[in-house]
Amino acid sequence: MTATSTQMPSALFRSNDVKKWMQVLSNASKAVESSEHEDFIQLDEWVFGKGPKNLPALLQKQQHINKKQLSQLMKYKLLRGKWRPRLQSFVDNLDNNLVVETSAEAFEQWQDSENLALALKTLSKKEMKGVGPVSCLGRSV
Repeated sequence: MTATSTQMPSALFRSNDVKKWMQVLSNASKAVESSEHEDFIQLDEWVFGKGPKNLPALLQKQQHINKKQLSQLMKYKLLRGKWRPRLQSFVDNLDNNLVVETSAEAFEQWQDSENLALALKTLSKKEMKGVGPVSCLGRSV
């Protein structure tokens, strides 16, 4: 990896150049399609709103996330980044009622006050082991 390629992401995030952002975005689907993990391709379609039962549509309708959906979201997150199997096991061991109640509370906080920080804090509660701000954030969540 060259110095230029390691500096590119940080330079992009500081950039207001819409053309640069659109160029990177246009290449994203090619990167996903070239993945060797079939699960990754399917999960990407689910997370980013492709297909009949996509995550954004489900979350809008339900106003919460359940344990199964959170587990799939964590699997996707880990396939995209550094593999941390303990995080997946933490999420898989959460109680479904806790996940539904906590996420419903966070959705309500976000809608009532438009305070994303408060909603993220709620989702990142100690009881929701394995779920932190990075797990909570995403383009569609």
